[in-house]
Order: sequence, then C-alpha cells, then structure tokens
Amino acid sequence: AVRIALPVRSHIPERAMAMAAPSLAYFAENGVPGAWEDDMPGGARPSFLLAAPEPAEVIALIPDGPPRQFRWRGVLHQVRVTQGPERITPEWWRRTGELTRDYFMVEDTDGRRFWLFRAGLYEPDAPTPGWYVHGVFA
Repeated sequence: AVRIALPVRSHIPERAMAMAAPSLAYFAENGVPGAWEDDMPGGARPSFLLAAPEPAEVIALIPDGPPRQFRWRGVLHQVRVTQGPERITPEWWRRTGELTRDYFMVEDTDGRRFWLFRAGLYEPDAPTPGWYVHGVFA
C-alpha cells in the first residue's frame, strides 16, 4: 500500500501531517502537499520526527534557558550550539490539558542535531517542566 504524508493545519508538530492513500482528487483540490507551509508559523523542522516525544534529562544554566547538556537514550550530549526557543502553545479549542512547549534546535559537540522541548512553564505552584527529544535532524 502506498501512503503519502499530507499537511494538516496544526501548529502542534505531531498533528501537522497525516498519512493517506494518494488521491488525484486531493491534489486537484489542494495542490501539492506542503504548498501552504510558507504561511505556517515556526522554524525548521527535523527530517526525522519521533513517533512520540521521548524524555530527556537536561541541564540548563537558568531555568528558562536553553539546554547545555542532555542525556537521551542513555547517552550524554554536550551542547555546542543552540537556537531557540520557539514557543508552541496548546490549541485552545481542543482543551486537552497539554502544556506550552519551548522548542530548541541543538547541536552537540559531535555535530549531531536534535529538536528538544521543555513542556510547561516555570510558574509559582506549577509542576516542574519536563524535557523531551522530539526529533533528529539529518
């Protein structure tokens, strides 16, 4: 079975595409997949998005700051370069209880690039935000 990735208008990364059977009717109605990406907010996206964000242990110099090092899948990564944050807020109309995410593109000292996010904000009486790896850049 042939499947293609179709864009979905959502700023939540894991909801921004759907897999479907190719259809000439779709292309006639909507044009080429991804044609509207220029009008969507946000920066670069990783070439490999994980099926579900995976927890990471992160050390940042200040609570709201970018990661300086992180441990993911048992491997410690020292961060050399960071870009971000890109803030993605929950879709208010869904009322799912999701947390605000601050995404960072990071490159470790070996040149590997990752897409990490902090879920939640540092606020009084709020749980401590958690960190996750959501994708890997090729």
